[in-house]
Amino acid sequence: MKDPNLPQTGRQVIETLDGSPSLWWGEIGEHYHSTQGAFQESQHIYIQLGMQALPDPGQGVSIFEMGFGTGLNAMLAYMEGLKTGKTIDFTTLELFPLDEQEVQKLDLPGRIGRPDLGEVFLNMHRGPWEERFQVAPGFHLTKLKADLREFSPAKEAYHCVFFDAFSPGSQPDLWSEAIFEKMYAALLPGGNLTTYCAKGVVKRAMISAGFRVEGLPGPPGKREVRRAWK
Repeated sequence: MKDPNLPQTGRQVIETLDGSPSLWWGEIGEHYHSTQGAFQESQHIYIQLGMQALPDPGQGVSIFEMGFGTGLNAMLAYMEGLKTGKTIDFTTLELFPLDEQEVQKLDLPGRIGRPDLGEVFLNMHRGPWEERFQVAPGFHLTKLKADLREFSPAKEAYHCVFFDAFSPGSQPDLWSEAIFEKMYAALLPGGNLTTYCAKGVVKRAMISAGFRVEGLPGPPGKREVRRAWK
């Protein structure tokens, strides 16, 4: 829903309730993250319910993300890799990358209490597109300017899918059975997909694609989220 207190065109950096930054995009009429707390939302859904719930994947974790956005999910995956000692191979799609000014205004590492990771964050955004590159030791990133509706990820290549597209109200065709069939094919057996969206129509699309789907308690401000297993 459009917010009359925010610009109706363009993107604007905003601060969420846990102090972490996000973006408002006027044309879409949505925030990139929960205004209740961007950091705690992503940490809960994609790291705790996604990466940390995996059966031991060995020394490396391979992740596919729908929606690079601010780079928050990639940063949290990097931080989880530092904590666990596992290498991370992170592939992400984004049709509308941030510009340098937006990246600087976000100051994401500083505002989540990790100013020491400022260079890593800048490397993520400034690094090349359409090719795999090393952001920092133990973390490789592949950023693709691709539309998921026309893109097919590698099959059985990923332990986790971070499904962080804009809501079904804004982009309903990104939450279809056909899309989740692609995600199912992309996951390794025993892998999981996590998302903030708990709508019944999305659950049914996941089940039709072959997933075993769970409804789990969400972060503050969100009653329920979804985790789907292959």
